[in-house]
Amino acid sequence: MLGFCQLFLDCQVGACLERNRQRKQPLPEETIHAMAQKIEFPNPEKYTWEHNSLILKSTGYSLEVFSLQTLDLLSAALENPVKPLEENTELKELDRAICATNVLHQADQAVRRIVSQTMKNAKDNNLASCEMKSLAEELNRLKVQFLEDLKYKSNEKNQCCLQNNTLNINVTSSFSQEADDIITKYLNK
Repeated sequence: MLGFCQLFLDCQVGACLERNRQRKQPLPEETIHAMAQKIEFPNPEKYTWEHNSLILKSTGYSLEVFSLQTLDLLSAALENPVKPLEENTELKELDRAICATNVLHQADQAVRRIVSQTMKNAKDNNLASCEMKSLAEELNRLKVQFLEDLKYKSNEKNQCCLQNNTLNINVTSSFSQEADDIITKYLNK
C-alpha cells in the first residue's frame, strides 16, 4: 500500500505573472490565467483521499517552516497508506453482460472500428495532416449524430431493440457508407 499526500503551493496570479516575466522564456499570460482558473484547492471534506494535504502560501514561509511542515505531511502519508478500493466482481460482470447485449454499445463499438479504419485509409493515401484533422472532426460529428439518432429511434420503440443479441447489419452499413462518402470527398480533392 502507498501513502498519498499533496503539497499545494498557493500563489496569487499577480505574483505568478511577475515571476513569469522574469523567466528567460516566459509563458503566455493567458496560460497562467487559464491554469489559475482550473486549479482547485484540496478539499478533504469532499474528497477523503485529500486529507493528507498541505497548503502553503508562496510568501510568508521560511525554508525551515516549509521543511518541517513538508516532513510532517510525508510522515502522515506514510503512516496512513491509502486502502485499495474493493471491487464488486459480481456487479462488474453483470454490467459487462448488459453492455455486451446493448445495441447502442454494439453500434458504438462498430462505428469506432469504422472510423478507425477510415482514418487508417486516409493516412495510407497520404492525406495532409490538416485534412486528416478535418476528416477526424467530420467523422466524429457523424458518429455522434448517428448514435444520437439510433438512441432516439430505440427510445421510440420502448427500448425493445436495445437488448437484441445481434446488431442489425443495416445500421452499421449505413454509417459505413456515409463515412466512405466523406473520405471519398477528401481523397478526390
